[in-house]
Amino acid sequence: MLNNDRLLVQILLLVLFGASLWVMAPFWSALFWGAVLAFASWPLMRLLTRALKGRESLAAGILTLGWMLLVAVPLVWLGFNLADHVRDATTLIKDVQLEGLPEAPTWLAGIPLVGERLVGLWNTIDEQGA
Repeated sequence: MLNNDRLLVQILLLVLFGASLWVMAPFWSALFWGAVLAFASWPLMRLLTRALKGRESLAAGILTLGWMLLVAVPLVWLGFNLADHVRDATTLIKDVQLEGLPEAPTWLAGIPLVGERLVGLWNTIDEQGA
């Protein structure tokens, strides 16, 4: 009976471990990059801790703020910039739907070997209304 209880506990622990891996699966890349950043910035952390006379929390806060400025701020800026361009793209798509494609650019025909095919494809797409 004791062996059955022990086996049941082992099976439950294995199921719990598997479930935790399943829950963590979407976060593996973020955890990996966090580990890379922590490993790469460890010498800077030691230097800051020494410069701040052993105050590790303050050094960690400064380092976190630095990483946020280096990584998060450009990503937020990129998101806002992308949102502006999405508006421009939707306006362009609406114009193309109403008026059709403009004439093929002249440089398109000048592409060696495939230029005339591309111009033909451009005109075919415009005729189909796609």
